[in-house]
Amino acid sequence: MVEVKYLKREDAAAKSAAALQAATEQLRTYLADARLAKLHPSAQFTGLALAFRGWELVHSEAVEAAS
Repeated sequence: MVEVKYLKREDAAAKSAAALQAATEQLRTYLADARLAKLHPSAQFTGLALAFRGWELVHSEAVEAAS
């Protein structure tokens, strides 16, 4: 699963950190959804959070389901 956050080029670094935190939380929610495990019981999903400022990738992070 991929969650992408887009920021304006003039946004400060603090705003990109907050956007990345929101993306990570959203991915963990999606990955913890019981319907996903029921539909694909043998699959192991990993999330990828991406944050772009303008067209520049400013952060990427792999996200695992919460234990």
